Amino acid sequence: MTTPAFALDVSLDDVRLDGWYVDFLETVPNADLLSEAFGEHGLGYLMLAGVRLESVAFDRNDPGASVVDVQLSEGRVARAPARLLARRAIEALVEQVLLEGPMPTSPESEELRAFLGARLLLVAAMQDIRLVRLKITVEGEAIVDLVHDDDVISLGLADVRQFVADQLVEEARLLEDTRLDPAQLDAARSAALRQDWDEVGATLEPFAAQFVAALRSGAASRMEPIERAELVEAVDLLGVSHFRRGDLESAETILRLGAQGCRGEVESARLFVRLGEVAIARGSAGEAIGALRRAAALGAHARDYAPGLARALAGRGRHVAALAVMHEGLADGAPRNAFGSTLDESVARAGAAFDVVRSRIAKH
Repeated sequence: MTTPAFALDVSLDDVRLDGWYVDFLETVPNADLLSEAFGEHGLGYLMLAGVRLESVAFDRNDPGASVVDVQLSEGRVARAPARLLARRAIEALVEQVLLEGPMPTSPESEELRAFLGARLLLVAAMQDIRLVRLKITVEGEAIVDLVHDDDVISLGLADVRQFVADQLVEEARLLEDTRLDPAQLDAARSAALRQDWDEVGATLEPFAAQFVAALRSGAASRMEPIERAELVEAVDLLGVSHFRRGDLESAETILRLGAQGCRGEVESARLFVRLGEVAIARGSAGEAIGALRRAAALGAHARDYAPGLARALAGRGRHVAALAVMHEGLADGAPRNAFGSTLDESVARAGAAFDVVRSRIAKH
């Protein structure tokens, strides 16, 4: 294959706008609250779309429904819900990032910015898409090397624009109402009791992005404890449905996103228990120990985390530690059969010096 000849091959280090949004948020009063109302990047999208905020009546129960007054021309003011304004701003930006600029004739930064477009550069930086290098072939085809989620990708410039636009569209979708419908959760609970994991997945999967968005936006910390617990339960059930159907990757993804979104809240303990179970199924005892220790620290019941943690510890040859954990679990009501062969194996291998621990286990 012949290597294409480039008329221009230039670094974009001086053109990128990395970190501009973080710096911008530091200048905005109550940025955390406003980000709950408008979404993670919503304030930036509103600014780029030219929306001027007059006032925000923050709704703690449903931040996206916060009533916002915006300035119009000639001193007029319009009123709309925060999530609707953010979606409208995103729709305007989608069109702008797709616009093409004049082909550069030199590697000067100003020409490169004009070619790529300010909106593309600004939005890409907000989405942690690093535009690394621009190459233009002698035939006039523009190719961009970029980094996203630690992956290095080379795409035609038109495809880069579409990729960024698709990210915007996904963010707009996440701005839909994220409140959990109790009927959805009840249906998923009923299906789980029947061990119908296909039905659990079909019930909750369409709303997975909204559940995680609600947790990651910070809105979860302002929810009533019961509402937050139900949201975590929905994520947990969805993760278990993937796990029971053998899709460990999807199970880990949804559970980890949910756990990260809870930001250390007590309700996330159950998600770390599940993450430990997934890690054990993948054969990663070290990761399982970390997740299950985290669950314990967050207040999970020993009867829930002990079976998995004991199994992971025994798998690493730490039988004395496994016995101690099993003692905690049995004392908290875990049935002996929850530990399977781990109990007998660790008792046999712990050694005569640990008769006291063994005797405690034997009482349960």
